[in-house]
Amino acid sequence: LDEDMDKLSAFVTGGGTLFIGTAQLSVTTDRGDIEGYKLTYTDHPFRKLIAPQAGCAELIEDTLDGKTLHIYDKHPIDARVVATTDGGRALIYEMQVGEGRALVLNTLEYAGNPAIYNLVKETLARLGDEQFDKEPVWAEGDEFIQFTTYKQDNGDMHFYFLSTDWYCADEPMRVAKLRIGETKYDLEINFGRMIKAVVSGDTGAWFDNEDCDVLKISNKAVTVQGTGIGTLSVAKDGILRQITVDFSDESVKTLDI
Repeated sequence: LDEDMDKLSAFVTGGGTLFIGTAQLSVTTDRGDIEGYKLTYTDHPFRKLIAPQAGCAELIEDTLDGKTLHIYDKHPIDARVVATTDGGRALIYEMQVGEGRALVLNTLEYAGNPAIYNLVKETLARLGDEQFDKEPVWAEGDEFIQFTTYKQDNGDMHFYFLSTDWYCADEPMRVAKLRIGETKYDLEINFGRMIKAVVSGDTGAWFDNEDCDVLKISNKAVTVQGTGIGTLSVAKDGILRQITVDFSDESVKTLDI
């Protein structure tokens, strides 16, 4: 829809990075036509800017790693080619749009097509790493640990870590990493237990169990709540230290750090 294209255009010109295929710029809704790649493309100015060849230029049969695909024989003259077919044609190109950039998959086929699927995955991974490296605070998991993050109104970051490798449930401990600035801190994650880490500025804190929680944090103090006894980890100035917190006398405490 035009309103979708308006939003994409505003996102990119405002500084965002867009990775899209020409097929996603189609207005075709009939499933049979979509599966048969009988696509009609939007006339929106943003499409004409980033993919003027879609539906206009000739499609040429080529290959990538020996797998057949159909590629447009043209692309915007001011674009930078970042991936090519076996025949040397522009498969993915990148162009500056306002404050941001658009990367376009220059094929008739959708991104899930076997000929380009691996290239699309690699490109997404690279773009993700580039973006995450720019974040002042971020986390690292692997195939055993997943995480999500929520940015608070005051700028604080809340990270939730969870071990997802149920097939290795007997393994006692997994390790994730929390990056604050240039320093990475290890977080030990037990199977079946979610760990929440709170980061404010250059200081982070988290408990080793779900019965205790970090409410708020500054570079001088942390407010926590919980039951029983928990081990609080505080990451600051490149140093990770543990504090044993006993909630038997009160359920909410403010600790100097």
